[in-house]
Amino acid sequence: LYRGGNKMIWSLRILTADGKSYIENECVQFRIEKEAYTPYSRFEGIFVSSWRDLSNVSRVQFIYGVKTIHDGMGDSIEIYRQDHVTFLKVVSTSFSSMLCQNQTAPGMRTNLRFSDLSSEFASIPNVYFESTPRLNYIYIKEGSTMWDAAVNFSFRLNGTYPYVTSANLVRTTPAANNQITVENRNIIKTGITYDRTKMISDISMQDIEGNYNSYTLKNENSALCNIIRKKQIPLDMQYLNDPQSALDYRIKFSMRSFKCTYAVYAGYLNEDLYDLMTIENVVEQKRVHKIIITGNNAQVRTFVGTYEDGFLL
Repeated sequence: LYRGGNKMIWSLRILTADGKSYIENECVQFRIEKEAYTPYSRFEGIFVSSWRDLSNVSRVQFIYGVKTIHDGMGDSIEIYRQDHVTFLKVVSTSFSSMLCQNQTAPGMRTNLRFSDLSSEFASIPNVYFESTPRLNYIYIKEGSTMWDAAVNFSFRLNGTYPYVTSANLVRTTPAANNQITVENRNIIKTGITYDRTKMISDISMQDIEGNYNSYTLKNENSALCNIIRKKQIPLDMQYLNDPQSALDYRIKFSMRSFKCTYAVYAGYLNEDLYDLMTIENVVEQKRVHKIIITGNNAQVRTFVGTYEDGFLL
């Protein structure tokens, strides 16, 4: 439900390769998802529209008021007529999804800033990188994607997992963010989820001479849950300066999104990932790590969650 005086203005902008721009304002339904460990947002929407040629769509933007909250590709587009009305159905992933789809030759790269990944891999349209200090080196493994390199860079620089904002900005640290408060009067549901499906209990790694079990690490949390999942990996060249941190990263990653405290509320507060949120009587001043917005111009519900896990305690 939407509890407010005026209806919420959600619009769709479609741009084509030949310079045309179309705006759709009559939203029948939409869903948008953003998550801290997923390097892209995903949008699905149906709008009342007009019959037109959309064979060369170059950009899809979903807008709340004047703010673009999704900016991506037209992955799937359908125009259809039903009950004498023309509808446009769009599925789009943000441009940052191509970080997972571009590779380069393996090997050592030295003295790089975060933004230098674009020149090493590919310059992806409408994707930007946080300004960072230089890292002495990164090692790109065989088959690694641009996102794999971004993850390695971020963890070695700051001990963090990178994330992507609505504007397709890839960050290694939280920005000076918006702060939101979800008020009791708008809350539909609150809860906590626990996800143990990815948890590793033990991990061992080969050393540079090929000896196994030279580097080992246990996850104390798994023992508390009676979970035994042992992993054995070859030497990870990405962490040559600190091999033990390769194990630390994998244990933390296996704990991702372990605990999620959430609220479902009526409306939308313009939040983005890593904004600070307060849910009245539930959490105070915690980072936003998961957002799901559903609805149309008349009614909107937002799921907003904060994680506690290996990276985000």
